[in-house]
Amino acid sequence: MHAIDENGLVCVDLDDFTEISDSIRLRHKIDELMEQCSCPEEIPNFSVSIIFKSGKRFYISNLYYWAIAYRTQGYQRADIDHAIDIYDGKEYFIQDKIPRDETQLAILEVMRSRYKLYTAFAMVRQCYECDVIIEAYQNMPVQNHDEYYSRNYQNFEKFIIAFLDQMIPELTDTLTEYAHLDFFKDKKFRASVISNRQNKILPVLTPRELQCLYLVSQGANPKSIAEQLFLSPDTVTTHIKAIRKKLKCNTITQAVIIAIKNDLFKNTKYPFLGIH
Repeated sequence: MHAIDENGLVCVDLDDFTEISDSIRLRHKIDELMEQCSCPEEIPNFSVSIIFKSGKRFYISNLYYWAIAYRTQGYQRADIDHAIDIYDGKEYFIQDKIPRDETQLAILEVMRSRYKLYTAFAMVRQCYECDVIIEAYQNMPVQNHDEYYSRNYQNFEKFIIAFLDQMIPELTDTLTEYAHLDFFKDKKFRASVISNRQNKILPVLTPRELQCLYLVSQGANPKSIAEQLFLSPDTVTTHIKAIRKKLKCNTITQAVIIAIKNDLFKNTKYPFLGIH
């Protein structure tokens, strides 16, 4: 439990918690960029969650004191707004409209009463490499969340684009295994994702690669795929490696998920399999 000052606000030395939170560790630069990149005045607090296809999530925000409670007091229990069934395919959603159980509601009340944080809206930006959930918080209840989103989202997008551009060195140093992704390497691509104006076309897979990937999705192993497609096992392995490289996946299972999510099997014919 944190110390509370005479105004009822949380009072701790953030320097004692730099090892548990990237946000706290990077807070001086985050605070500078809040002003430098013109964060909208109506959005005093924000968070960015990057959810990679591997399932790993990276989180950065200016919610420094909440980050301590989140990491040390089990408040992840209320964190259901990053579940894919909540956000998938949406432009934005209102966190307060998500059904929650009693424990989750109690944690939200702590966020509001002790940390003076009220959820406003969550922008959803998705691409073939990752999902990005960008949340805005107010220090008082928001009366009309949808109107608040409509009024602020364009300037908020501009801020997040500029913020991420300036944070790329720190992000790639922290996320070395993902530093090769277009989202980190390509400034224009990243901006198109955050502004929701990206070309969502995935790298093109050959018909044979799609056949192999489809059979993987049906549970076939390389030997079985080779037999069904009249290929050598080495050729199937080569196709699988090419698929993973094109879709930037660590595993073929991740590639299957991307293919299903983006309907890559929908309009593809499989003449050897009788599948249309």
